[in-house]
Amino acid sequence: MAVTIGLDARSIYARSRRGTGKNLLDAYRVMVRLRPEWRFVLYHRGFEGADPFAEYANVSSAAIDIRGDRWNLWEHLRLPAAVCRDGVDLLHCPANSCPRFRATRVVSTIHDLIPLKLPDPAMNGEAQRFRNRVRRCLARSERVIAVSESTKQDLISDLGGNPDRIDVITWAADSACTPVRDEAELARIRARYNITGRYLLAFSGRSRRKNAEGMIRGFARLPAEVRRAVQFVLIGVEPIAQRGGLTELIGELGIAENCAVFGFAPEEDIAPLLSGADALAFCSLYEGFGLPILDAFRCETAVLTSNVSSMPEVAGEAAVYCDPSDCRSIAEGMTRLLRDADLRDLLVRRGRERVQQFTWEGTAETICRIFEKCL
Repeated sequence: MAVTIGLDARSIYARSRRGTGKNLLDAYRVMVRLRPEWRFVLYHRGFEGADPFAEYANVSSAAIDIRGDRWNLWEHLRLPAAVCRDGVDLLHCPANSCPRFRATRVVSTIHDLIPLKLPDPAMNGEAQRFRNRVRRCLARSERVIAVSESTKQDLISDLGGNPDRIDVITWAADSACTPVRDEAELARIRARYNITGRYLLAFSGRSRRKNAEGMIRGFARLPAEVRRAVQFVLIGVEPIAQRGGLTELIGELGIAENCAVFGFAPEEDIAPLLSGADALAFCSLYEGFGLPILDAFRCETAVLTSNVSSMPEVAGEAAVYCDPSDCRSIAEGMTRLLRDADLRDLLVRRGRERVQQFTWEGTAETICRIFEKCL
């Protein structure tokens, strides 16, 4: 069947490709091979460097420029106009939003309801704006893709989504994440992040849901002999002011010698950081999926994660769990993993098996079939 699929690909062509952009890139690289008779048009706002789809004959890249974007006119006007111009049969909107004006069939992806579950008091009105965007997706999309069963149930219970029109399609591990065993590469990472011995790794971010403070307080509660034997390394703490606040907390807790926070790490550092760690602490307050869990499994690293939202759905029996709202529970989980090498080895084996259930081939094929239902 010859069809044209459009994609809002701004996250793929962003200057700094983050989670959604990396996931879409992995999925669509497989999709364009699975459906060579389809034509794919990837819409974005311009990019620098090499086009990641340049080698694919059935993919075209379409830059839509617009001066300023106060009312998100790129999404609501320019994108639908381009879709009409290009004869797109179905538009995939992959990031919790879709155009106000429908120019063709639409499939939307909803990752999570974070602004509703954990509203930020500093973002005045954002929760209502987000609610409106997601409701628009639910009302105007032929199908809605939820990245976890947890997100699907949130859409149903919190926003009245129709369960018969919501499909759960999980992501897979970052294709760039593979175990790193090269000693020179591991030494480079240790030098770059001032790591001198064993370490526990955590990924943070701008949002308080990543629970950086809770994990730091949990680390401070470790038995002294356990804490002194390892370092706690937090990556991705932005902006600088947030790093400053956490560094101050670390000093107040008296753990500065064994705990350090860093900003965003380049993509090439993620796999070696995971590979060299005793364990990953991924103790978020809420997630729509939880990709770092799968990335750790791919890198053969044990995982401590939260017993809430989607994280048990992703990790299964291949992780130690904690209550992310209780720093004592976080400390107990950290202590178990750091003290018990046999437990870490068991979780690595389970993680190696678990991650095989999440593949980009399976994800891509399922997305294609959802599209076919709508055409």
